[in-house]
Amino acid sequence: MSYDTYLEKYADRFAILGGVCVQSAIGILSRAELEREICRVFGLPGGKRWICCTTHFVQNHCSMEDLKFAFDLIYKLAREI
Repeated sequence: MSYDTYLEKYADRFAILGGVCVQSAIGILSRAELEREICRVFGLPGGKRWICCTTHFVQNHCSMEDLKFAFDLIYKLAREI
């Protein structure tokens, strides 16, 4: 489901789980690109119900350093809301 559909029709009824893709972002993008992607995705729900985590299981191409970077940034962004 797109974020637009969620925000328009369902944000008052349920939460989104996910948001940071393991198959296209973590472990694939450079740190600068990953930071931009996380900031972009993090801003989409606009404070609505959202549990920010990885989509898909963490895979071999994801280093612990990349995961730590991603979740440290997510934690920081969550505290700024």
